[in-house]
Amino acid sequence: MKARIRKKAKMSGTRDNSSDNPPARAEAVQKLKTLQDVYTKLSDDKIVVMNFLSSFCYACQKVRPKYLKMAAENSEHASFYQVEIGDVAESIQQFDILQIPTFVAFFRKEEIGRYAGKDGDNLNRFLKLSMEERKRRTETGEVQKKPEETEAAPKAEDVTPTAPEDTTPAQPAATVSPTGS
Repeated sequence: MKARIRKKAKMSGTRDNSSDNPPARAEAVQKLKTLQDVYTKLSDDKIVVMNFLSSFCYACQKVRPKYLKMAAENSEHASFYQVEIGDVAESIQQFDILQIPTFVAFFRKEEIGRYAGKDGDNLNRFLKLSMEERKRRTETGEVQKKPEETEAAPKAEDVTPTAPEDTTPAQPAATVSPTGS
């Protein structure tokens, strides 16, 4: 049946684009228009994946359907955004974008992964590794806590005084002269 529809579309000069970019996929990726928008999104509790691209870039257009699909399939674990470098030119320098497309993963404002290229398999691997890194950082406590999660600073009476460190000056290291004397 699909073959008949494609053949009919080919004959009429139109193309059935319904499978290329379904609405659910396009909605999973939000376009950011300013550098302030970019910085605002970085504090999310989910992984934040930024796709730095250009509308005139062939590789960016080639990987776009794969990125949209990945975003639709992983929206419960990560937030996905597009940053058009023509619109947000300062993002190139701020995020050290050396080529496009570049995908950068963040977790609570810290970069946890980066991939530059158009290969869909590597893009999926990049997301998987970023999710593993988020999990590792969360489990080991390496991740910055949000301000409302941070514990209050200890009071002076709760702190146990420690002995002062040894402050004797270190002896200079022995030097060897090139002549051996």
